[in-house]
Amino acid sequence: SSSSSNKDPSQNGSSSSNSSSSCKRELKIGVLSILHGRDVTQSYCQRHIATTACYCLIHGYHRLIERYNLPMGGRPAHFNKVWTLRKHLPHFDWILWLDADTTIVNATLPLTYWIDHAPGVSVIATDYGYRVNNGAFLLRGRRDPIATTFVNLWWDLGATYSHFYFDNGPFNLALALMLTNSRETNSEECVRVLDIKGPKLAHDTFDRCVSHLMTRQNFPYGSRMQNGIWLVSANEPNGVRGLHYWSSDVLQYAKDAFFKTGDFILHGKHEDRLTEVYVGATNLTALQYCVPPFFLG
Repeated sequence: SSSSSNKDPSQNGSSSSNSSSSCKRELKIGVLSILHGRDVTQSYCQRHIATTACYCLIHGYHRLIERYNLPMGGRPAHFNKVWTLRKHLPHFDWILWLDADTTIVNATLPLTYWIDHAPGVSVIATDYGYRVNNGAFLLRGRRDPIATTFVNLWWDLGATYSHFYFDNGPFNLALALMLTNSRETNSEECVRVLDIKGPKLAHDTFDRCVSHLMTRQNFPYGSRMQNGIWLVSANEPNGVRGLHYWSSDVLQYAKDAFFKTGDFILHGKHEDRLTEVYVGATNLTALQYCVPPFFLG
């Protein structure tokens, strides 16, 4: 990532040389979500729709919305993510996945802010140290072999590990196995937590265990970029911030101190309160041109 760390993110990935920038192909980027029927009536989803539409207008990205109300492929409905990504990835250079309860609060950040810092990477997600939440992540498209392998592994692991927070447990494990070039048998100690904790508590312990496995294999928190995978931490040495910071409530946000002024996305169950607390200190100037008044208050 050091080769591109000196670039100005505001240049949207353009080279400083006029001759080279004129020849550089513009990336085709999609922003993808699934909206269930019950989602669209909720205030958090209305903010999601408004801010993502605005963001795509500002940066010239393609807004992709799928509508699924039933599980697909014999899996829990959360695995609709995998089916939908498989549908759209071949047609785009990159896709940003966003859950329906995410709100873009700094629309000035282009996705090349992350893409240009890691030119050899195909999967970019945010690492909290104890979990990688898959409410927002970037995948390289055009049938990229690393991204394709990751999506397929995520789906395959879901057949065994879906009880660890539906699709998020398999997502974490797929990232860890590819990052460390490990085999699935290395995760057996983490799977045993289901017997100890029970399904309601097991997902948190499972994700923490997977994180510890990465650390023991010389990939500690803050140093997880290898084999086409980049797990962006809150303390990256190059100063890059994560895609999103998730928490179940405002108090946990304050305790974790993950979210900072200028960050890209808010993501949480109690997003009305989260937005009220944090948006006031966040750069919303770009949003004022196309977001309805109900969001800006």
